[in-house]
Formats: sequence, C-alpha cells, structure tokens
Amino acid sequence: MSSKSSSSKTFFVRGMHCQNCQLFVESKLEEVEGIKRARASLKDSSVEIEFLGEVISVESINEILSGTDYSVAETK
Repeated sequence: MSSKSSSSKTFFVRGMHCQNCQLFVESKLEEVEGIKRARASLKDSSVEIEFLGEVISVESINEILSGTDYSVAETK
C-alpha cells in the first residue's frame, strides 16, 4: 500500500485556444514525475493538476511549459 497522498490544485492557463492546446498541456504535464493527472479546460482556461505528494510550484510548472506557447498562474 502506498503512503503517498495526492492533492490537487487548479491553475489559470494562458495560451490555450483549441482542443489540441488542451491535450498538449495535459500530456506535457503528465510526463512530469510527481504529477498523477492533469485535466485542462479550454472553456475555463484552466488546468487541474493532481499531484502525488508535494504540490509543485507555479514557477516549476512554468519551467516545465517553457518553450511552449503556454504559461500558468495561480487562480484567485
């Protein structure tokens, strides 16, 4: 049985304008160790990320997305 707990957090996403953008953001984030699942919403310009263990900072997520047309910000 795993002792790692998961938590989730929603971020605002800049740069998504179509379904392919949404899928790209999800797949890019899901490649990262420590991220269990990413579900982007084109309608809400957001991504909900489920983390395994510690939540990754917004700065680290933007580093992951560097070189793409996307960036994230904290939601209010």
